Amino acid sequence: MGLDGIGALGSLRRASVQKQIIAGMVALVVLAIAAASLPAYALIHAELERQAWTRVEQGARTSQALLEAELARLADLAKLAAQRPTLRALVSTGQTDELAAYLETFRAGADIDSIAVESRAGEVVAGQSVAGLPSAVAAPAAPSVVAVPGSGAGAAMVAGDDIAGQGNAGTIGAVTVVRFLDEGFLADLGQITGLRYSLLLDGQRIATTLPGYPAGTSLGGAAVSKDGRGQVESGDAPFYAVTTEISAAESGLALESALPVADMKYEEQRALLMLGGATLLVAAAVSGVGLVLSRRLAQPLGDLTQAAQRIRQGDLDTPVPIPDGPAEIAVLASTLEAGRVHTRATVETLLREKAWSEALIQSVVEGIVTLDRTGRIATFSSGAERLIGWRAAEVIGQQAANVFRTPDGTLFLDHLPPPGGRRPVQVVDRGGRTMTLSITDARFHLPEDGGERLALVMRDVSDDEAVRQLRSYFLANISHEFRTPLSAIHASVELLLDDLGGLSKDEIAVLLHSVYLSVTGLQTLIDNLLESLSIEAGRFTIRRHASSLEKVIEQSVRVMRPLLDRREQPLQVDLPASLPAVWMDPMRVTQVVVNLLSNASKYSPVRSPIDVRVDRPDQATLRVSVADRGEGIAEADRENLFRRFVRLEPADPGQYGVGLGLSVVKAIIEEHGGRVAVEARPGGGSTFWFTLPLQGGLP
Repeated sequence: MGLDGIGALGSLRRASVQKQIIAGMVALVVLAIAAASLPAYALIHAELERQAWTRVEQGARTSQALLEAELARLADLAKLAAQRPTLRALVSTGQTDELAAYLETFRAGADIDSIAVESRAGEVVAGQSVAGLPSAVAAPAAPSVVAVPGSGAGAAMVAGDDIAGQGNAGTIGAVTVVRFLDEGFLADLGQITGLRYSLLLDGQRIATTLPGYPAGTSLGGAAVSKDGRGQVESGDAPFYAVTTEISAAESGLALESALPVADMKYEEQRALLMLGGATLLVAAAVSGVGLVLSRRLAQPLGDLTQAAQRIRQGDLDTPVPIPDGPAEIAVLASTLEAGRVHTRATVETLLREKAWSEALIQSVVEGIVTLDRTGRIATFSSGAERLIGWRAAEVIGQQAANVFRTPDGTLFLDHLPPPGGRRPVQVVDRGGRTMTLSITDARFHLPEDGGERLALVMRDVSDDEAVRQLRSYFLANISHEFRTPLSAIHASVELLLDDLGGLSKDEIAVLLHSVYLSVTGLQTLIDNLLESLSIEAGRFTIRRHASSLEKVIEQSVRVMRPLLDRREQPLQVDLPASLPAVWMDPMRVTQVVVNLLSNASKYSPVRSPIDVRVDRPDQATLRVSVADRGEGIAEADRENLFRRFVRLEPADPGQYGVGLGLSVVKAIIEEHGGRVAVEARPGGGSTFWFTLPLQGGLP
């Protein structure tokens, strides 16, 4: 080899060394970026995956809770409908047209899809029936979810209850209420949780809100693992899906909750492309600079390496330092900073969504408490705080038995219902008040560690229990209140039929007078009962026009005169010389005066006078008062006296009533814009008074 060859080889070797240095620098930069960015990307990817699955599972649990709440609502509606006196009367008398109209009104107001009444033979008497549903008469059971092929809905939530007849009539039929679990219902769930839902029956979608999956499409290639988690491709979009069995549902029915993750996949691909582009850009820049910039590159690369390590450790708040030069490193730092900012924004978005899901749970009126396998409280919602009085920070980690104390000292956990069931449990709150909670429980496993948890959903039903007791009191007493006047009528009529020829006119008059008094009392009792039911149903109305209050009082006195004469109670009516017209419903106001006169008679001794007075306290109002000479009413009892079923013991034990008259009086007067009250009468007794507005003020 000549000198020229040796020189060329030396130049090549020198060039190779330069290329090796450049290649080494490029390799170092690439490795630094890869070492800093790829772990950060992997960390972000793992965190996004975890957050997505957490949201799907929380949404699935929320959906189950909402379904259980809806089933509980349907059960309450079925019981409410079955206990309506109007419905029982229509079923007993066979008025199918009126019953159908009544059921349609109930269905429209209760937000349900179907309500039907079945006879004792299981035949639909009135209402909308749904083919394929179990008969409420044949198998009255807890509310359930059943498949209804051919209905266009896929499945339905069904609840029913027996209709009890009057007296010893027994069961006269059953009420069935239905809410379809169709795509509209699934869409409503999606509005609450932000997920897509599919209703599955034996692996077939019978209702879905997923794009590209019409009803009846099977799971196909959807990769669903044994624990119900998997990924589903629908409409060219990926979803993370969790399939759970529906509690209280027949075998084969399940709910699939799916979260769209297209945006997350897109952001992951974008971050990967940004990292790849930044790596290539820096490698090209380092190749152009060479050895001259090796020392200048060392420091900025070290700073970037530290920044990447912070990102990998989860520090997304510290900005990435951007050097003045070289430009390539500055671009790399800017790109990494943009990736950090974008990643932090993505994580914050996921955290906000998680906080939203948690806020949704906290906003639920019912209390939600979770217990670990040792019986210690793991979570305590704001609804539970409102119910029991304890703050979450005070009870987390405490034994449930120390927080939920029972009145008899037994263990709280021993009173819990079986999984998926519901049971009323009496507990003592923080203030020492005994309350009744309706508790539903469910067991689940945490995805992070597989630990078992017990979720309790509790609702305060103390008022419902009180109402149930009041109604039991009402039903127990109303038969006696009807039987007393009916017995008097029966006895008088029987005497008239048996001895009509041998009775004198005076004796016949006495018997007819007894019949009249009993019918009048029954009429008053029935009027009050009907008005009370009308008020409870929200259908109470009045028809006001300019009317004479004097005529109203005369009519009321005419109705009550026989009762007052029987008890030898003189009636003193004090009216002004002239009374202006009153803007009122005369029939309703007559009922008010009759009720007040009836109460005054019942709670006054025989032969004691009753005073009726009308005065004008101001220029726009008339005041009517009825005063008796009874024992009076304690001040502590006056506030509750106008509530339903509140009744004091009358002066005459033979007088009857169920405690509805004064509640009807209050409703009628307040509907007129007036006031009603009771006060002690000077000299003994009570004075009931009410006010009515005049028509247009002064005449």
